[in-house]
Amino acid sequence: MSEVTKVLHRQNYPAIDAASPEQSQAGRTVLITGASEVVGRAAAQGFVTAGADTVAITSRSAEKAARVAKELEAAGNGQTKVRGYALDLDDEASVQGLWDQLARDGVQVDVLILNASSQIPTADKYDPSSVSQLFKAFDYGIKNQYMNVLRFQAQGSKEGKSSKVLLHVATNAIHFNETAPHYLSVGSSRIALTRLLQDAAAFVPASEMQIINLHPGFVFTPFNAIHGYTRESIPFDDESLPGNFYVWASTQKAAFLHGRFLWANWDVDELIAMKPKFEADKGFLKVGLQGVASQDFNMLFAGMNRSV
Repeated sequence: MSEVTKVLHRQNYPAIDAASPEQSQAGRTVLITGASEVVGRAAAQGFVTAGADTVAITSRSAEKAARVAKELEAAGNGQTKVRGYALDLDDEASVQGLWDQLARDGVQVDVLILNASSQIPTADKYDPSSVSQLFKAFDYGIKNQYMNVLRFQAQGSKEGKSSKVLLHVATNAIHFNETAPHYLSVGSSRIALTRLLQDAAAFVPASEMQIINLHPGFVFTPFNAIHGYTRESIPFDDESLPGNFYVWASTQKAAFLHGRFLWANWDVDELIAMKPKFEADKGFLKVGLQGVASQDFNMLFAGMNRSV
């Protein structure tokens, strides 16, 4: 596990607890894609607990999205409205249709969590000679995801409200030096989207849209089961960890992490104590080249002037 902080968490803890007044989401509308199961559902529950006005969730199945939304609302605080929508990230028309329906319903999103992702082919279904299989993940893992971002931006911010928040749920595989062959498309496409959002954050201040890429921890999901894992395979994290961490990451406390890549396991109090490091090193916890100092154009030009 990447030990950026000395303390590593496996479940919810007081500093990120959505029930804390410090994590209040009052007045906000939150959209979480892929939120009908496990991590996404835990995140939806977290924002309900934090008192968001509306939590919108998506699933590939409209029926499932509606059913889970009803369950979350019934188990909530009685103040948060939970809406369910269909979204198939593989289908560009479905992405556009989601945002068109949100507009018709008068839903203006303050916090967007890109939790839905492409499905990883199992080792026996992976075809290394198939270009279409490889680049299908780029098509919906980058293009369709970024379409969500553009539609989110186009909605604008509510008058008098705090900045918009965009959380992209990636994977720790983006910084692995080696991955299994059948992970190639997922690791590569998610690192590309992470880099795209990281660069976007350089031109969009956190006061307008707070952008954070993150790894949700090792939570057991149905996808793990498809790939042959059981709950006993490794010491999986509890879904309450990302479910509450996402809430914390959407607050002003996390604004200094704008454009960075985080693990939900890292202790937030230690991260806050590291603010001077974040301010001094623009490349800290960002996608880049290992083994060299973080680069920008000023450093590049200075190096060119020193070359012989």
